[in-house]
Amino acid sequence: MGEPTLELPPFQPTAARHGLARRFRHRARRTVPVIVWLAAIAGVLVLGRENRSSGSLRGLVDVRRVAVAAAVDARLVALDVAVGDEVVAGQVVARLDDSTQRLRLARARHELERVRAELQSEELELRDETALGAVERDVEAGRERSRLARDHEEAAVDRLVTVATLQEARVLARGAEDALVRHLELERKGIAAEGERVALQTERDRYQERCKELEAVLAAQEARVAAARERLERFAGLAVHVGRAADSRLEPYRWRIREQEVVLEEVARAIAECALEAPHAGVVERVAAAVGERVRAGETVLTIVSPAAGDVVAYVPEHARALIAGAKEVELELPGRRGQRHSSRILGVSRAVETVPVPLRVDPRIEEWGIAVRIAAIGDELPGQTVLVHLRAR
Repeated sequence: MGEPTLELPPFQPTAARHGLARRFRHRARRTVPVIVWLAAIAGVLVLGRENRSSGSLRGLVDVRRVAVAAAVDARLVALDVAVGDEVVAGQVVARLDDSTQRLRLARARHELERVRAELQSEELELRDETALGAVERDVEAGRERSRLARDHEEAAVDRLVTVATLQEARVLARGAEDALVRHLELERKGIAAEGERVALQTERDRYQERCKELEAVLAAQEARVAAARERLERFAGLAVHVGRAADSRLEPYRWRIREQEVVLEEVARAIAECALEAPHAGVVERVAAAVGERVRAGETVLTIVSPAAGDVVAYVPEHARALIAGAKEVELELPGRRGQRHSSRILGVSRAVETVPVPLRVDPRIEEWGIAVRIAAIGDELPGQTVLVHLRAR
């Protein structure tokens, strides 16, 4: 007979253990929502630390933008900067096609020469008529006066042409200088080759030398114009015997000559305006036109952002308008300087509600609309930065 064996039944939890598990799950279902609500309340309290009863809200530092626009209708032929490039005040950033203006300049010169020829012909005819009934002295006086008048007009026209050429040379010299500065920056970064610098320096020196030559020529021409004017005025005081009839015949031609001189000055200014310059230092934020496109006068070619911070703009909910009623000063707290408050003054308050910028609506409790409060910057802000604005209790 073999030894008896003991067979154990499969394990089953007791009723007591089943009851313990059910109580644990039931308690968890009741406790977890409470814990979640407590955590949410704690988060709201943390976010609300910046909006205590003393009154505080977030403000956004203004970004100062300036548009470089075309002064005349023309085609964009050169764009010397790209988005992200730093520029300085007066730097040539783009160039417009000035071929139309130069054509106008050529036409104005041609018209001026034609009117001058007509004047000379009229003077010759008048002199011949005068010689029939006047003494030799009067004829010589008229010839001398005509010669002096031509000398003065020629000197004035030459001066206008030199002024236009000098303005163009200055634009080219400034562009060469800007190109050299950018090359030196790239050379310091190890991007550009040293050999190209010599060529850029040579080009810059050549344009600068050309400007000096033109300035010397312009100075000489201005002296020539002044001297010719003085001789003409002095002679006019002596040769009063020239009749009024002769002046009445020649005066229309002189007026037309003056009109053409004004046209030459306007065209010279238009040629200079084809070189678009940065109004102040900053960074190119956006380029609105491409090379080859035609732009209209007043149309934006590119936008420059100033590195200097603008005013701070905060937004107060309309129902909390009383917080800023009569307020003149606030305190600003910059990021990373917790607890350091700087006094500033309120520059203005909008009459109507405005849309709150997206960077200020990171907190879902902040309303989409609010009253804009413009506050003077303290000088340490950065453009586009978010700062904390504390309203002083009254």
